[in-house]
Amino acid sequence: MLLATPAATLLRTALPTAKIDWLVGPWSSEIARLAGGPGDALTLNFPGFTRQPKRSAVEPYATLVREAARLRARRYDAALILRPDHWWGTMLAAAAGMPRRFGFSIPECQPFLTDTLPPPTGHAVRANQELADLAARRLGGSVEAGRGTLAPRFLVAEADAAWAANHPLVANGSSAPLIAIHPGTGASLKGWLPDRWAEVTQALTAEHGARVVLTGGPGEQTLIDQITARLDPPPMTLVGATTIGQLAALFARCHLVVGGDSGPLHLAAAVGTPTVRLYGPIDVREFGPWPPDGGHIALAAGLACQPCRDLVAPPCGARKAPPCMRALDADTVLTAATRLLAARHLPPAAMTARFEQR
Repeated sequence: MLLATPAATLLRTALPTAKIDWLVGPWSSEIARLAGGPGDALTLNFPGFTRQPKRSAVEPYATLVREAARLRARRYDAALILRPDHWWGTMLAAAAGMPRRFGFSIPECQPFLTDTLPPPTGHAVRANQELADLAARRLGGSVEAGRGTLAPRFLVAEADAAWAANHPLVANGSSAPLIAIHPGTGASLKGWLPDRWAEVTQALTAEHGARVVLTGGPGEQTLIDQITARLDPPPMTLVGATTIGQLAALFARCHLVVGGDSGPLHLAAAVGTPTVRLYGPIDVREFGPWPPDGGHIALAAGLACQPCRDLVAPPCGARKAPPCMRALDADTVLTAATRLLAARHLPPAAMTARFEQR
């Protein structure tokens, strides 16, 4: 969702009188509300994306009929289906009677689209914006020539900035580097091993004198407990204890954020903080850091089977911590972290320059 937000920025610039809404999973609604710009953030438990088993074979189609009726009543003129292979989403837009439907010419999507681009081969951020440019031009908008690809940006609200400034991790005035480790990924097949996270945490503290905080969502307490149980003394943790805005504000105060392939790592980049990220089944070329030269390091083992892109039943048969993740060792992550820490140029006292009021 965060990687898609620049596409809406382009559409609003090219079509200033248009009303642009989002239709997202409930898990993305807060990012849509905070970073998606004006317009409504509608939610839908998209079949195939809830990571829950289907109750019946007809359930996805019953959902489509109900949702199409809801969207038809809103009388949309156009839809952009940003996920290239989302045939269900293209079918939904057609069933809802939207006259123009923009997407990518994947065979299973093509019959339901009116305007297409070839399947993307690069990063999702660039593909999203190329589709937005196509829609803007064909809907009568003005597209700036020679404009580069925009990077996702998350503007930290004043209240969240104040929360971060007053947090004990920040308010103690220490000059030691502040590092957030966010080990959760939202999918077990993108996860790394708890003992390796513990090893990285311990080394960052011992070798760099870093103040380390482990962050996570409400469902990641068990993982964080498994990591802290291996550490003495355990670091500070913030699990399920922040809003997205507060997490962004904390990341903006950090010298570095280390974690897996996840939305929070994109959030860290969107507030201007360097990141080290671990990639397994997912393609770095499509969902790696953006901009790719913006002070981030994406680590992947480079196994022959990568990227399989399968988070449910990969060819290796793993159900968690697959071989592509196990092949990444703690020393590799520490080397990347050390490189970015050595390159940092903003002392903690100057971090407030990163905050902007929404």
